Amino acid sequence: MFNFKAKYERDTPLITMPDGTEYRGDQERVNKALSELLGFPVTLAKEESISHFDEGPISIITTSALKMLSKDLGEIADSRRFRANLVIETEATGYLEDEWVDQLIQVGESVTLKIVAPLQRCIMVNNPQEELKQDARILKTLATHHAAMFGVWAKVERCGEIRVGDEAILLK
Repeated sequence: MFNFKAKYERDTPLITMPDGTEYRGDQERVNKALSELLGFPVTLAKEESISHFDEGPISIITTSALKMLSKDLGEIADSRRFRANLVIETEATGYLEDEWVDQLIQVGESVTLKIVAPLQRCIMVNNPQEELKQDARILKTLATHHAAMFGVWAKVERCGEIRVGDEAILLK
């Protein structure tokens, strides 16, 4: 599933297949395409009552944590392994976001997020995706050096629009 991509156009998901073909989630042909590609019957349906995020609605990692993991791995850790909603550029090295729990972050002009808890990682960070190969060292390194934690999850306190490059400010 890592080879699929999805985004929303208002309330409609747009699904991009591994070959680059894009389907709208509100069209019947998406079910046929997914079923053929996956090899079993698939019906795309809206589900409102169950969240399918790892632990919370917004996941955040920092470049500081990536630098620390890279140091422990002995090579550059790729942020894509962690499927974060936000990667915040920071200047220090270390797991800064661990100290952010119960604090607010303003992102851009209007969005406010409340940091709820550290993110416990699982085997998924080792799995191949896009150009990244299987790498069992990722979770093992996190477990050895940081109790298998990487990043934090947050909930939205104030909605708005954010863009790549928007400033993130920790509100004290």
